[in-house]
Amino acid sequence: MKLTDYEGMRLQSCICILNGQVVEVYDSFLSLTGYSREELIGKDMIYIMNEMLMINNKVERVEDIATDTCFIFNKIRDFKEISIEIINNEVTGLMYLVFRILPLIYADNNLGYTHQLISDNLTGIAIYSAEDFTLLKASKEYEKIIYNRYQQKDIIGKRVNEFYLGWDGSIAKNDWEEVIRTGKTVFNLAHQNMNPSTGEIEYYDASITPILNNDKVKFLVVNVNNITDKINYRNEIEQKALLIERQKELLETVIEKQKDSVFVIDKNGNVILNNKTGDERYAKGLTDIRQLYESGEFFDEAGNKLSFENMPVQQLMAGKKLDNFKMVLKRAGTTRYLNLNGTPIFDDAGCLVYAFLFGSDISEIVESRQLVVEQKEQLEAIMNNMEDAIFLVDKDGNFILKNNAALKLYEREPMVLGDMLMEEKYFELDGREIAAEDLPVFRMMKGENVSDRVVVMKNAAREIYTSINANPIFDGAGKLMMGVVACRDITEHMQHQETIKDQQKALLLAEKKEKENLEKIIAMKDEFLSLISHEFKTPLTVINSALQAMEFLYKDQLTDKVKNYFDMIKQNTYRQVRLVNNLLDITGANAGHIKLNMANRDIVLITRVIVESVSLYANQKGVDVHFESCYKERTIALDEEKYERILLNLLSNAIKFTAKGKSIKVAITQIKEKIQVMVMDEGIGIPEEKHGLIFERFGQVDSSYTRQAEGSGIGLTLVKLMLNAMEGHIYFDSKVGVGSTFYVELPDATMDEAVNAGTIKQLVDTRLIQSIAIEFSDIYF
Repeated sequence: MKLTDYEGMRLQSCICILNGQVVEVYDSFLSLTGYSREELIGKDMIYIMNEMLMINNKVERVEDIATDTCFIFNKIRDFKEISIEIINNEVTGLMYLVFRILPLIYADNNLGYTHQLISDNLTGIAIYSAEDFTLLKASKEYEKIIYNRYQQKDIIGKRVNEFYLGWDGSIAKNDWEEVIRTGKTVFNLAHQNMNPSTGEIEYYDASITPILNNDKVKFLVVNVNNITDKINYRNEIEQKALLIERQKELLETVIEKQKDSVFVIDKNGNVILNNKTGDERYAKGLTDIRQLYESGEFFDEAGNKLSFENMPVQQLMAGKKLDNFKMVLKRAGTTRYLNLNGTPIFDDAGCLVYAFLFGSDISEIVESRQLVVEQKEQLEAIMNNMEDAIFLVDKDGNFILKNNAALKLYEREPMVLGDMLMEEKYFELDGREIAAEDLPVFRMMKGENVSDRVVVMKNAAREIYTSINANPIFDGAGKLMMGVVACRDITEHMQHQETIKDQQKALLLAEKKEKENLEKIIAMKDEFLSLISHEFKTPLTVINSALQAMEFLYKDQLTDKVKNYFDMIKQNTYRQVRLVNNLLDITGANAGHIKLNMANRDIVLITRVIVESVSLYANQKGVDVHFESCYKERTIALDEEKYERILLNLLSNAIKFTAKGKSIKVAITQIKEKIQVMVMDEGIGIPEEKHGLIFERFGQVDSSYTRQAEGSGIGLTLVKLMLNAMEGHIYFDSKVGVGSTFYVELPDATMDEAVNAGTIKQLVDTRLIQSIAIEFSDIYF
């Protein structure tokens, strides 16, 4: 294209861009779009097409703008159908976009007429592109309808699915597609939709008319009118007519179902209508008021019998209104209380035409009132015979009820709350005077509940202890209505309590002195036992040493008979040593003198060695002892010597009371954060009533059991004391004839000390052998 040709484009609707930005706009383009040159120069061309001209086919690149046909909108939102041509100047690098307007009105369409309808704004009318359902033009009424339904503004240039909520799958979409397919107008009259903004049902008349271009649907003209008000008005008229008919039926049903008797009487006294209740209450098939009178005996409130002339219906027939006339009907041995109301009906001349008589059975109300009166009298009798003083106070502090005890409580009868302060002063139990606003009755008036508040009432002549309960009563709105105050004279009770306190003080003092004397006696006893035990231990040590020397020096020179005597002496010496050691340890423990030599030791190894060491004694009795553990080794903080004594004591007891052929099991397990050592036997068991004595000092289970093996009964006491010192615990299960199981629990923890691989000695040494001999000295094989 020559340069002169580019210059000729100034006469066309043309816009010039460089690198996607507008650099020049020609007057014809400004006339086409309605925008000024300043509004376009420097803008991105894609922005201009999509946002300012609102092209119906959105574009993403400048090269995509060229098209044979599309719709754009000028500044005042009038649409134009145009074609767009792109011309590139290879010399200057400029790109020219030429916009050519296509004719909208053809011989076979009426789009011009539609434009006029939109301008007149007489109805909701809009023009859509049939190709993509873009809204090209709409009347203000149509935009109002769309806004009211979907709260959508600025809908011109948008496709219908962008503002029509629920478009996909809607009836409207199906209708539009049918118009495009058939080329014929579709009507949808009085269809209903739920307004998505308000949730209310709305009614519309709608039509979709095609506008053809060369036998092809080019535009859709949509005409929508909101006829909700018309439909609602028509429905309202229909509903009112239906309601009147139903009300008529309902009125007849209501009159018939009324619990009150209803009579309609004409001016001659004839009963022209009465309901079922009237038939049941008086007599069925009444035709005149005389029959009504003869249906029973009638009395006024004072109990006077009513004659026919004095019947309330005669007052009604005289043209007077009847309001809440009370009377009594007696018939067939029953008494009913009635409340009558009646209204005369007059014609235009003021003459009586009809009279309506209504009778309510108020028997339950009258009887309830009588019952209330009786209950009130009973309540007053009860209150006046109560020992507690009862006050009922209104919201203004006035006393509205006081029983006899309340009248006796004060020398001068109080009429308002303030009167309670005239001659009395009120004190706490500690003697502090109570301010008026802190008294229970005044706190109650503030809405507080006060329970069992003890107050001392004092005047010049008396002092009374009272227990006060004060409770406010509120109405439905939460406002104070009244209050109830109950006062109980507890003077005698308080005096009695003081006497008891004095006696308790004296008793506590005596018990304290007795306890001190007992502690002194126990201390003297423990000191005596310790002294005696020490005195016994010295000769026992000498005897034991002599026996060991004799056994070592003269073993081969002793005859069998002498050896038997020798063994008897040695066994009984061990028994005495065991008893003395236990007594010394217990007295020391009671004095808090248990000394621990704690070290980290393998409890599994120690326990296994001890069990294997006592197996010889158990086998001599024919008892099997075996050991098992869930660990191969387990190091914990332990006093090795005391643990030996604990386990040997338990094994000694198990072997004592387990018969030949039975077994004993020793097991180590983990229980939470404890190491548990279990000693289970199949012995004679411990009676349930003796379980509490097992760990008591000198606590033998039964003398019959002790014959099987001698014992002092202090071993388990010492076991428990030593375990307590090591922060351990012991308990047991036992059943007579089945056996006993003792559980020893020790903390699963180690102590801080230097690691020494040789810390665990060989337990099968002289100490363990002698310990076993001592612990098993009271077992006879």
